[in-house]
Amino acid sequence: MIVGMGIVIEYSSTATFTGSPTWTAVDDITDVTPPTGGEANDVDVTVHSTTSKRKKYQSGLIEPGEWEFKTIMSKAAYASLLAFKGVTKGWRVTFSDGSKYESESYLKNDKIESPMGGVNEVTWTLKLAGEELFTPAT
Repeated sequence: MIVGMGIVIEYSSTATFTGSPTWTAVDDITDVTPPTGGEANDVDVTVHSTTSKRKKYQSGLIEPGEWEFKTIMSKAAYASLLAFKGVTKGWRVTFSDGSKYESESYLKNDKIESPMGGVNEVTWTLKLAGEELFTPAT
């Protein structure tokens, strides 16, 4: 079992998580929704000569999906992350047990929430744009 508290999210100085990029931690994370592992598209390969009256499919390209995290809003942090909208970077999520999820993703969307009597939070949505890797803790 991996406890949710203690997650660290970082982005790299490059468009990938491989090699030796410089990593910068994201401050004030309140929630994380990791990627689901993607979804394969369905490709209809039914032909007119079929006798079973059933469509036939094969797996197509995999839609890698999206992931989200939420932060408490601060002007400086918001401005620095917003500058990456549409820019592919290496992203790393380190779980409380030391396991790591790394991906090439770009910032797709941001949504500010301002609840009455609460603190402003930003939900950041990232689109998986390339390679991804999960490394279990040893």
